[in-house]
Amino acid sequence: MKQIQRLTRLVLLTKIHQQNRQTANKTRKNRKLFAPKAVLSFGARTVVSLKIATVPLLSLLVSSGLVSNAQATSSLKNHPSPYIAMHAADPVNWQLWNPKTLADAKQQNKLILLSSGYFSCHWCHVMQHEVYQNPQSASLLNQDFISIKIDRELHPLVDSQMIAFAKQHRGSAGWPQHLILTPDGKPFAAFTYLPNAALQTYLRNVNKVWKTQKSVVNFLANAAMPSPNKVLETWDAAKFQHALYEQLNASIDDFSGGLKGSNKFPKTPLLLTLIQQPNLPIELADWLQLTLQQMAQQHLFDHLYGGFYRYSVDPEWQEPHFEKMLYDNAQLLELYLRADLRWPDQGFAATADATLGYLRQQLYSPNLELYLGSQSAIDAAGNEGGDYLFRADELQQLLPDTLFNLVTESWLKRPPVFALGYHPKPTSTNWTQIKQALQKQRPLPRMAIDEKALISWNALLLSAFSQAAIWQAQHPEQQAFKNLQQAPKWGAQLVAQLLEISQSATIPRSLIFKDKKRTPLLQGNLEDFAYLWHGLNAWQKISQQPLDLLPLQQKIQPLLSEQGWQDPQSLALYPLQHWVVPQDATPSISALLGCNFGAFKIDQKDFYTNPLQYADYLQLSNCESAPILLQ
Repeated sequence: MKQIQRLTRLVLLTKIHQQNRQTANKTRKNRKLFAPKAVLSFGARTVVSLKIATVPLLSLLVSSGLVSNAQATSSLKNHPSPYIAMHAADPVNWQLWNPKTLADAKQQNKLILLSSGYFSCHWCHVMQHEVYQNPQSASLLNQDFISIKIDRELHPLVDSQMIAFAKQHRGSAGWPQHLILTPDGKPFAAFTYLPNAALQTYLRNVNKVWKTQKSVVNFLANAAMPSPNKVLETWDAAKFQHALYEQLNASIDDFSGGLKGSNKFPKTPLLLTLIQQPNLPIELADWLQLTLQQMAQQHLFDHLYGGFYRYSVDPEWQEPHFEKMLYDNAQLLELYLRADLRWPDQGFAATADATLGYLRQQLYSPNLELYLGSQSAIDAAGNEGGDYLFRADELQQLLPDTLFNLVTESWLKRPPVFALGYHPKPTSTNWTQIKQALQKQRPLPRMAIDEKALISWNALLLSAFSQAAIWQAQHPEQQAFKNLQQAPKWGAQLVAQLLEISQSATIPRSLIFKDKKRTPLLQGNLEDFAYLWHGLNAWQKISQQPLDLLPLQQKIQPLLSEQGWQDPQSLALYPLQHWVVPQDATPSISALLGCNFGAFKIDQKDFYTNPLQYADYLQLSNCESAPILLQ
């Protein structure tokens, strides 16, 4: 115990903690990013504590560079992932996630720095410009560590394990997420954004601890290795529903909607589960309607160009983080269509129509015939919010006096939240004219778009198209919503692409259009299989046209073993092997597959005590409507 305390003291430096707190207190509204050539964005949250951690990671990393402040030769150059490729110019000698680097790390007996981020992550880009491109920090990393960079969207299993490790062993997580691993790939420390001075001190002390107390570090890392999973509970639908509603009642914000907290995320898988419950308690139904109204009417929604932002950094939905993700907008499209069918005439269909319009106009790739993954939160000059924001003098110039007076009354009596000005929100009258005048000046926001089309996220959109077809069938005479009118046709186009992909010998994780052809990125994983299965079955049900899903079924079935679900992307921190996989911003893999593949075993200790993490499982009470597996 004394050894553990001594090790913890060495790493938990008061000075680092103070520097982290100072960094976290920087205001977002005055932040401007250096934008190297194109692909920048803001997203994710800042985390300020630094804790030593312990747990394992099965596989890792890369041969490292030499001590040098010059730009290291990078294996990231020309990588098809825009997020990975933008790090090729860093002086850090980044390496890729692959089996060869595991052997290199072990042979060189160096600690591993594993770094995960994504295209539309704000602090990922801040850390790149301020830290990774700093010669001193890069030299320290190249000298003492093997540094690996992964795109979390291409490696969701690895990233989810990194996040779980950080939450368990330091209490919080975010992006860019970093783990420090032993040379044989077992994590024992975690951190997110750190400024240069703090990072350099941290790395020196971690490396010193490794060199002087290897046995202690290895003991801690081995002790944190996940133990074999055991089935702890039996599935009880009534018990789970009671526990979920009880926890939800204690967590809801019945004033502003959403769940209590300083940030507000849509929590769409939870909301989709609730809206499909026919006997939802009245207080939860009222809260759900309030949440839908607040998300659509406040600043989480882009009232000018359509689509939802990732989340709001305040509890009132007033200050969005401006990145837009396909997985959010696909699920929210389905949610608002279901909401309009349940509670008509509340404007939910208009929100769905505008969301679908955004997806088709800005994320659809004609070359791939799929939808791209995300849109950045910053413009080419590195400004957060970019073309989504308008200064008061710009508004006065763009609008006639009568409309400007309305905007003044509605928006300009308060100082702007953002450095670039005001985020438009519908006025009580003449909003259509105001919107048209602003769009005439800026027809589309000039915000970079990730070039990857992720298969699982497109499958989520297919589920939404299935719901749009149901909505359209019940509103055949509705002419106001032009995008929803096209939804059955667009859905048919998407199902053709995804069905072909599902029948291929190897399902890719992602596709990108490069050198005038579709290029696959990595092998697909269990998430891709599960979301494809769910989306294709949803379309098959509403279209009443049988689809050949046997090839996909045959890929899924071998992944369920006596230990639970496994993932075909085998290179991970440790094997998946869980019967129950929690939901996050996207649905639970195991819940989506549970009815069809008989996975009703519960091996998560907090399944009934923290059911909000597993809300999708409420849908398992409807298994009688599940499609029959093919023989």
